Amino acid sequence: MIAGSGAAYFVSRRMTKPLNRLTEGVKALEVGGVVRKVPVETPDEIGKLAKAFNNMSDSLQKREKALRLSEERYRQLCDSLPQVVFETDIFGKFTFANRIAFDLFGYSREDLRTGLDAIEMLIPKDRDRAQQNIRRILSGEKSGNNEYTALKKDGSTFPVLIYSSPITIRRSDIGLRGVLVDLSEFKKVQNALLESESRYRNIVENLNDMIWEVNEKLIYTYVSPQSLGVLGYTPEELLGKSASDFMTPEDQRRVNELSLDFFADPRPISDLVVERISKDGSQVWLESSGTPFFDTGGKLLGFRGVARDITERIRAEDELKQERDRAQKYLDLAGVIFVALNREGKVSLINRKGCEVLGYKEGEVLGKDWILNFLPERIQEEIKSVSLRILAGKIVSSKYFENPVLTKEGNERLIAWHNTVLTDEKGKTIGHLSSGEDITEKKAAKIELEKSREQLRNLSRYLQSSMENERTRISREIHDDLGQYLTALKMDLSWLKKRLPKDQPSLREKEKSIRQSLDTAIDSVERIVSNLRPGPLEDLGLTAAVEWQIGYFQDQTGITCRYSLDREEYVLDSERAIAIYRILQESLTNIARHSNATEVDINLSNNDGGIVLKVTDNGIGISKNKVSYAESFGLMGMRERAYLFKGELDVESSPDKGTAITATIPVEG
Repeated sequence: MIAGSGAAYFVSRRMTKPLNRLTEGVKALEVGGVVRKVPVETPDEIGKLAKAFNNMSDSLQKREKALRLSEERYRQLCDSLPQVVFETDIFGKFTFANRIAFDLFGYSREDLRTGLDAIEMLIPKDRDRAQQNIRRILSGEKSGNNEYTALKKDGSTFPVLIYSSPITIRRSDIGLRGVLVDLSEFKKVQNALLESESRYRNIVENLNDMIWEVNEKLIYTYVSPQSLGVLGYTPEELLGKSASDFMTPEDQRRVNELSLDFFADPRPISDLVVERISKDGSQVWLESSGTPFFDTGGKLLGFRGVARDITERIRAEDELKQERDRAQKYLDLAGVIFVALNREGKVSLINRKGCEVLGYKEGEVLGKDWILNFLPERIQEEIKSVSLRILAGKIVSSKYFENPVLTKEGNERLIAWHNTVLTDEKGKTIGHLSSGEDITEKKAAKIELEKSREQLRNLSRYLQSSMENERTRISREIHDDLGQYLTALKMDLSWLKKRLPKDQPSLREKEKSIRQSLDTAIDSVERIVSNLRPGPLEDLGLTAAVEWQIGYFQDQTGITCRYSLDREEYVLDSERAIAIYRILQESLTNIARHSNATEVDINLSNNDGGIVLKVTDNGIGISKNKVSYAESFGLMGMRERAYLFKGELDVESSPDKGTAITATIPVEG
């Protein structure tokens, strides 16, 4: 009996232990914990059950690992999308949202974990419509308007478009999955487009010209309301009809030929004049310009453009042409001298002033060969060639020429000529008319003026050079003599200071005052010496001198200066370098005295063989009359410095918009 009981106990324990282990494994699987394999101790049914459990556990762990990997990939994919991706439960609480959702709405993942209601993230007036749409989606219907106004955490709003669908597991809806698109930029573009369309429509409808559009068959597809005033037809009467239907037969043929060319080789139409027939039968002249337009595939769809009524202009031009034809010969006599030559080059007509200039009577000139008798021999062949080219139509008839003529006394007079071809009623060239002005004295005066200017320029250069030399001499004397005296005085004052009794505060205060006066005097001497002859210009070159002058100006005036300087040293003679430096000094002085500027930009560069200095301020500007030579000696001095080296100085200014002074000095010449 005891033996039987012991065996039963042994068997019971051997069966219970594996079963307990299986039970523990099942509980671990149930709570998602890590499951240890159950040992397979017997080959019986319990052992087979343990083995099957171990296989099931391995399979479940592999599936769980794959599921987690899939979830991670899904999350990374959603986070990389530019739109909001979200999931909610059946009650509308968010269960998932990608990264951009938090950035856009301003919430944190902690907010998501504590619970966020999707409906509450819309403005109140949109919430009922959103709930209705959710019910439609869950019932398998299409939702209504999916545009809403979303509400951020900070209370600000923005337009959105939401697409969503049910999340279904085992044929049961457990929530919603969707995408939210921020429509802010789209709405901005849409509003701008609507505004642009409205503006374009207002412009088109208020133009005096007619806007048109035709397809590849010249059929009107759009006509602006101005067609009523231009052609007498309403847009509705023109739409669907060919543009050539309203032209004269001659222009119909011409336009049809042109259209074949333009549609074969699409290009803009410019100033095409066409005679149209208005609704009342009258002739209307329109001048059209247009451009081709294409579909997205590049296929030509037609042309669109603008047509202007130029009927009055055409009529005026016709009348003017008739008047011009009658008065052409008289208009060609506008010159002081008037000479008519036939095809053989002989004089057929000469006016009184022409005879006076030549010193001949009219009878002594008529019928004579103009070139052989009244032009210097050295230019006869050249003028003969020009005359033949005028008669052949190879030179524009009104082209300007200068050449001398011989007077009866054998003197030469310089004449400025304009020539016009003469034709008969059939258009055949029969000669040419020449009107001319005696510019002998004017030319001589111009030459003398140029000589005088050159002399003044040389004198100015000499004076500038003398002034700079004198400045150099004075600056050196001031620096060497006065500077040494002031330095010695300062040393003597230091000697006295050491020997002043400590119980004499008034003497020490006086010594301090004298020392301050000496320091001021030394600063003044340095400033005067620098203005007379800048040390950096001699020692370091133009770029460093300009940079030093800008810094000094900024320190003295408090005006902000920005500058751009080529660091490559310029190869300049001292006179040109001084001229550029003085122009900069004068420009900055004018700014400090007159401009009320707060900012100055300086640019120094080497451009095509010339040094260009540009100084721009944001001050009150200079009026036009003050920019002129006579009104400003400062500007005149800067111009003269530039002109000495065949340079230029340009002043651009207007009231309250600042001033820009640009000086260009050639490196050579």
